[in-house]
Amino acid sequence: MRQHSMANSKKIQELVHECNVQLALFRCATQGIGTAQDGASLRREVETAGRACQKAVEAANTVVLPQLRADAQQTPKTPKTPKISKEEREKLKKEKQEEKERQRTEKERILEEKRAEKEKLAEEKRLEKEKREKEKLEKKLEEDRKREEKKREIEERKKKEEEEKLRKEEEKNKKKLEEEEKKEAKRKEEEEKKEAKRKEEEALEARKKRQSEKFLGFFSKVEKRAPVEPPVTSSTWYRPFQQKDGMTMAPILPRKPLDNDFDIFEQNDEINSLSEFLNSATKLEKPKQNDMKAKFYQFHENRRPPYYGTWRKKSTIIRGWTPFAEETGIDYEVDSDNEWEDEPSDCEECNSDDDAVPLATDKTAGNG
Repeated sequence: MRQHSMANSKKIQELVHECNVQLALFRCATQGIGTAQDGASLRREVETAGRACQKAVEAANTVVLPQLRADAQQTPKTPKTPKISKEEREKLKKEKQEEKERQRTEKERILEEKRAEKEKLAEEKRLEKEKREKEKLEKKLEEDRKREEKKREIEERKKKEEEEKLRKEEEKNKKKLEEEEKKEAKRKEEEEKKEAKRKEEEALEARKKRQSEKFLGFFSKVEKRAPVEPPVTSSTWYRPFQQKDGMTMAPILPRKPLDNDFDIFEQNDEINSLSEFLNSATKLEKPKQNDMKAKFYQFHENRRPPYYGTWRKKSTIIRGWTPFAEETGIDYEVDSDNEWEDEPSDCEECNSDDDAVPLATDKTAGNG
């Protein structure tokens, strides 16, 4: 009886020990699941530990519990503690140490697998990060290249447009300059024609006048005129002034003489003091004058002489803010400088009889 209970207790200890081992493995496996993701080896260990625990529980329910109940009915209420021999104690101690060593080895293996899995995940993350950074850098370089290429295309297009614009401007200026040169040449040619025509007409007029004077000289008696002696002047420094045609002499007095009413001495002979005179004197009001400033207009390229004077006309269009506005009724395209003809001077040379152009009347007169 006593040996039978000892055997049962030994079986119970073995079952409990097996359950503890399987529970320890189960805990390690469940802890490894939290750190390692989708580990095939850990899943197998968890399944094995679960099946072992289930078998230990079934064995305890089917074998140990009925035996314990039977022993409890047969054994006395106050059983004595069984004595264990020294060999058994050494054996149990050795088994415990072996179990601890096995658990430690298993734990180290699990930790090593976790560490290897962790390093593997870290390496995969690092490689993934390097791949993303490389793709990002390549994308940035591609964008920079496209941006630079687009910028270069825009600059080239702008440069071409600028060159085209400058070329058109040069062509336009060249064409305008050619037109101006043509106009200037045409104007000079017209001026030369007008000048030649004027000289020809003047020569013809002078020749006609000389011929008419010669013709009339045959029929009129020429009276000898006495030489006119110039008046003797007292001054030898200045020549006497001779008034020409179209000239008028200014009056010596610039204003009319005052009336008798303004004669102070005849106005009131009974003035006794200066204060009475000032009180009784009539105050003369000076007529208002609209002082207009004379203006001088001269251009270096004009043949027309400069203008110096005033005018009263005021423009309602040309103002200080719009100096380049155009007055209505004025043709700004006409060059009035071409219409100007120089006035003959007093010392203008006359053509001689030899230089004069012959007239058709001379031939007719000779034939007559």
